Amino acid sequence: MRPQSRDVKFKEGEFLLSLMPESAQAVMLNWRVHRFKNEFSAVAARVQPQKWDYRDQLRKELKVQIRKFDRPRGFLIVKAEALVAAAIEAGVFDLDFNAQQRKFGIVDEVVQDFFTRRLKRALEAIKTPPLALAQPLFPDPTIARLQPNLRPRVSASVPADIFL
Repeated sequence: MRPQSRDVKFKEGEFLLSLMPESAQAVMLNWRVHRFKNEFSAVAARVQPQKWDYRDQLRKELKVQIRKFDRPRGFLIVKAEALVAAAIEAGVFDLDFNAQQRKFGIVDEVVQDFFTRRLKRALEAIKTPPLALAQPLFPDPTIARLQPNLRPRVSASVPADIFL
């Protein structure tokens, strides 16, 4: 572990993390899973192609879970998910990290949004309650970029009016 990284806030059991060798990250940072499997057929043979491989970022799919974190000695023991394990088994990733040779791996948090889709559905269901039109965020509709003929129709009042 790099001396600069000894203060990271990882805990044992964390699972929304990704692991990639530092040398590979320079090349593969913006790759999709599909490209990774196309470039390395040995990985594709171990992990079946999925229809969402075109969409998913490689960095977010190289998931690991922290099993043990020894901060003073600089050791991190992780359990690799299928794609990381396949990359290691195929020889694509060399996880023989060595501080003296300046070979490191990068563990990043994977941001996963569990809330936005639900919030969007709820707001679409609420539509435009009377309170929203009575007390607009911007008194001048041109500031909010609303054209006068596109003013929203008033829907029924809901308990969340005051909160919104």
